[in-house]
Amino acid sequence: MDFDEYIAKKQRMIELLKEQKTVIINQAVTKGLNSDVPMKYSGIEWLGEIPEHWQVKRLGWITSEINDINHEMPKAVISGVAFLSAKDLLDNGTLNFTKDIKFISEEDFERLSKKVRPQKDDIVYSRIGAKLGKSRLVKVNTRFLVSYSCCIIRVKKNISMPEFINIILDSDFVFTEAKLRTVGVGVPDLGLREISRFPIPFPPLNEQKEIALFIEKKSEKINRAIATIEKEIKLIQEYRTTLISETVTGKIDVRKYRPPH
Repeated sequence: MDFDEYIAKKQRMIELLKEQKTVIINQAVTKGLNSDVPMKYSGIEWLGEIPEHWQVKRLGWITSEINDINHEMPKAVISGVAFLSAKDLLDNGTLNFTKDIKFISEEDFERLSKKVRPQKDDIVYSRIGAKLGKSRLVKVNTRFLVSYSCCIIRVKKNISMPEFINIILDSDFVFTEAKLRTVGVGVPDLGLREISRFPIPFPPLNEQKEIALFIEKKSEKINRAIATIEKEIKLIQEYRTTLISETVTGKIDVRKYRPPH
């Protein structure tokens, strides 16, 4: 029971750190970093007030591309071009290019990628299923495709910063917008046109960079704390398993042990 109580407390700490991270991100991307600037109503109920010098833009206005591949599911091959799906948008904020991923042939890659091919600084956004509303920035120069459960979003770099837009698309308040715009019964399905209509809080470019850098530093600190706690939980679980094993096999003599009253 002592082990269980310890693990439960550590898991609660992780949840609190995740909540803190969410609050920091939402505050920064909707209110900015200067609490003294005048505010105005954004015109969007769930967004509330934003700094007076900010704008609200539709996502389609600040992007040059919102597209997906042909709606087919190609056959897997042993080696070829990486073919990611929504499950490969990892909870740590990255894309999975290494563990249990699918590969497709060069022929399928060429055929399916006629509409769009992901490139560095693009955003992969999940639009179908349980992973709806997850956003991940492409940080590598590599050839790959994502299934039509996701779309590729390419921002106009002369007016917007990919890192900033990615943070906004992965936020709780845009997820609220995404859920409102899904169609169909059962599996959520978000159309490309609906995605292009997302209202985005839009500060000047230099402020986007400042906010993205601020969030990156804060997130790294919190992520390190979470990783440390997760390591502690793993070690205590391993210790408990070893202790139980050595006790039941007689390696530890418990004949004289008396539980505390």
